[in-house]
Amino acid sequence: MSQSYFSEVETGERNVGRRIVHLIATEYNVNEDWLLTGKGEMFATSETDIRLRQLITVFYELDEILQEYLLQQGKELLKIQKEKMDK
Repeated sequence: MSQSYFSEVETGERNVGRRIVHLIATEYNVNEDWLLTGKGEMFATSETDIRLRQLITVFYELDEILQEYLLQQGKELLKIQKEKMDK
């Protein structure tokens, strides 16, 4: 995109096309609806992101001994998963 394109968008002479919005959203992990309307969350969130935030919240609420236990259990689950995938 050229400097003149950006300039025209900034001055209101040109609208941003759907394709450009999609490219921006994809490149920067931004919610397309937020880009278009300013409503909702700024950044796109996947189910994985939501689960990760939940896991982090739980982790921080545990005491140190239970945090270590959770880490060990996670490592064991990874071993089990790897063994299943190697079969």
